[in-house]
Amino acid sequence: RNVKILLIVAFVFLSDTKADILITQLIPSITKKQGNTAFLECQIKTGGLRNNGYIHWYRQKPDQPLKRILYISSNENVVHEQEVDEERYEARKRQRDLSSSLRIHRVEEADAGLYYCA
Repeated sequence: RNVKILLIVAFVFLSDTKADILITQLIPSITKKQGNTAFLECQIKTGGLRNNGYIHWYRQKPDQPLKRILYISSNENVVHEQEVDEERYEARKRQRDLSSSLRIHRVEEADAGLYYCA
C-alpha cells in the first residue's frame, strides 16, 4: 500500500528561572510512505548553560490530547510509555551539539500526527 504519513515537529519555547531554553526543528514537516523510516531532530539552545535535563517527545493525533511517547533521562536512558513500541521508536540525545533525534521505524498509518520535542 502506498499510504503517506505526515509527521510534524513544532518548536517549543520554554522559560525557567535560570535561562531561556529554545527548542527548534530544522525540518518542520516530513511525509513518509508506510514501511519507511521517519527521522525527526530538534536543536536545543540554552542561553550558554549545558542542558543536562530530560528530553520529552510527544505526539498529538487529530482531535486528541497531546500524549508523551517517551523521554530521555539526564544519563541518556530512553524510557518509552507503555503503549509505545520500543522496537520502532528510537530516540537519542547528543550532549555535544545539544540535539535530540527520534526515529520511527516501519512507519504505520497510526504514527501520523504532530510531534513535539520539549
